[in-house]
Amino acid sequence: MELPRQIVVGEKNIDQVGDFLKSLSNPKKVSIISGKNVKKIIGKQIDQSLKDAKIRAIWHLAKSNQVKETEEIQKKVKAAKSDIIIGLGGGRSVDIAKL
Repeated sequence: MELPRQIVVGEKNIDQVGDFLKSLSNPKKVSIISGKNVKKIIGKQIDQSLKDAKIRAIWHLAKSNQVKETEEIQKKVKAAKSDIIIGLGGGRSVDIAKL
């Protein structure tokens, strides 16, 4: 697993996520693993930021941390062949993204 060497901390940074990802590796496509509530709250902002940066986003919503659910998300992420995988939100989404 390769972790970013650059971390951005602060308020109202969601609109800059596309530029941040571009600075890491210039991805064309990212898979975002998240829960439905996080997507509902900040999904549009993230989608717009990624669109502005010409990055395609594929959302994978984690409904539970059950093994079957985790395996399904893993299959979908692998099939997407994304350049970057993002775990967005709480522990469940981040844990699945680390797999």
